[in-house]
Amino acid sequence: MRFVAASLAIFVVGMLLVFVAIDQIGASKSAMIGRLESLFVVALAVLILGERWPARRWLATAITLAGTFVVNFDPEALQLTIGFGEWLALTAALVFASGIIIFKPLLDRHDAQLLTGSAMVLGAVVLLPVCIYFDVWSSAAGDGVAQTDGPGQFVLLTLLAMSVLRGLSWSTYSIAMRHIGASRCSILFLTSVFLIVAIQVGLDAIAPGLGLRVPANLTTAVAGGSLIVLGIVLLQRS
Repeated sequence: MRFVAASLAIFVVGMLLVFVAIDQIGASKSAMIGRLESLFVVALAVLILGERWPARRWLATAITLAGTFVVNFDPEALQLTIGFGEWLALTAALVFASGIIIFKPLLDRHDAQLLTGSAMVLGAVVLLPVCIYFDVWSSAAGDGVAQTDGPGQFVLLTLLAMSVLRGLSWSTYSIAMRHIGASRCSILFLTSVFLIVAIQVGLDAIAPGLGLRVPANLTTAVAGGSLIVLGIVLLQRS
């Protein structure tokens, strides 16, 4: 029951909420709100799992979260409105955090890679009928002619690469939770925000024709990355 609940929360409900939220309010604002997932994980881990999180670690958490917001800073996305899309993004963050907390005790007793792979397969099985339904519905709502041309080889290779990398990401995340706990693992994972920007900038310099969306203000990206590093250093020293 716990495995099913965690799998559905992380790989089905959370994913769907994120994509619907992106459709409603855009990727930038969804990403910024989604970073609150780490704060939810810390709070739930302290309350439910009994993990120790003293004042110095709360300070490190606040600094790291501030860094992620600075990296993702987009003045146009910062509108003081709380609508349907914002609530969806916030709910998605809470659902992801809840799934991680439910998942954590299972990792202490079972193989992390087997659990992660099984959870992703379960999520795919549940989502497949949903994808088929919306694909048929969108075709019927359009010109009534189903699209027969499948995706190109490049798209398929990209999806395959993304799937492998996502699987490795969740697998290493699950293994890390067994050793350092859900709270610290969640905060350390925020370094991915700065790494994404760094990889974008590097690839854009090598192949500008790819059309990568490099942050308009690299100064704020570097400043945010510095805050993330500072928060991680404080977290590890504590």
